[in-house]
Amino acid sequence: MTTLLTIPMDSPGVYIKKGEIKAGYYNPDNFFDKVIVLLFGEKLEGDLEGAKLMAGKANVEVVYIQGRTNIELISKMQQNIKRAFDGKDFDVIRAYDPIITGYAAYLISKQFEKPYVVSIHGDYDRDIRYLELWRKGRYFKYLLYALWDRLFERKILKTAEKVISVYPFGIDYIKGKGVSEDKIELIFNKVDLSRFKPKKVKHDKFTIINVGRFVLDKNQEVLIRAMRDIDAKLVLIGDGPERDRLVKLADDLGVSNNIEFIKSVENKKIHLKYQAADLYATGILYGGVVIPVLEALACGLPLVQSKSIFGDKLDTVDDIAYKIENTPEAFSKAINYLVKNAALRKKLSEKGLAFIKTIDKKRMEKKEVRLYKTVLRR
Repeated sequence: MTTLLTIPMDSPGVYIKKGEIKAGYYNPDNFFDKVIVLLFGEKLEGDLEGAKLMAGKANVEVVYIQGRTNIELISKMQQNIKRAFDGKDFDVIRAYDPIITGYAAYLISKQFEKPYVVSIHGDYDRDIRYLELWRKGRYFKYLLYALWDRLFERKILKTAEKVISVYPFGIDYIKGKGVSEDKIELIFNKVDLSRFKPKKVKHDKFTIINVGRFVLDKNQEVLIRAMRDIDAKLVLIGDGPERDRLVKLADDLGVSNNIEFIKSVENKKIHLKYQAADLYATGILYGGVVIPVLEALACGLPLVQSKSIFGDKLDTVDDIAYKIENTPEAFSKAINYLVKNAALRKKLSEKGLAFIKTIDKKRMEKKEVRLYKTVLRR
């Protein structure tokens, strides 16, 4: 029996509540016979149900360690881990960031002499230390995270048996922490092409779609402001701290009749929303290729994306997207042009579909299984 100990950043109960459960996410190609899921904090309704769905055909065990998932948890983590895992058997550990879950994997690996794999889902110097902390004036927490980088993060990444990046730009970040290139694997976020595929659903008005959490760096505001000069419908799917402000902004600008705000759509139904749209637009600040962009490309949508605040080149989709400045005027001009230009929309769609076929779920799962076999020396 091959057993994985996985340490996700959010509990399966959170994903159940948001409708974002992805079947088999923890267990690529059902490689593992058993999956142990380590969660921090209180039990949530849906944790076990979600864990079973995300573990595919594997047997599932959920282990809880009490405490908030932040740096303040670190001081108690070692003793809590020893109590939680004494007597448990597993073969490999998987963490999903180089901070809390990565530190837990590092400690468990050290105590129980098991290899661990860490995946990187962003550039933490840029996305967390700069965008989330320094730019928002949270200087004390910025210093904590900067200190964490010096004391632990580099060690966590260098000690891992393998480090996965889900974005090409993450590779430079990992190398910058001193990790040798032979330990790094690029494995994109998985998109199931049997479900996410071109299929036109009838709708009356040209429809633009954007999916993502309502936070400042996702920048849905630029799309709302652009709608003043666009005769089309904008569908915004997501929730978060910025949502109420943006709903009010749409009212204040007089564009709310052309914007549909949807808090949540179950992952098993989200493809229907893409298929009922004509174009995907994003003003994301850091220029990464988030999962909704990949899903939209798989459904054949042309992509309009703004340049990153960190440079003109877009990660992964630089040759696929209709690339513009990050202003309402640039978005309205680009979208109005594409509304009238079906040939260009078709060309962008074909580029996106050609790319997405190279990173479909089956290919990425096989690559991930090969990685685990290497780590387990099989």
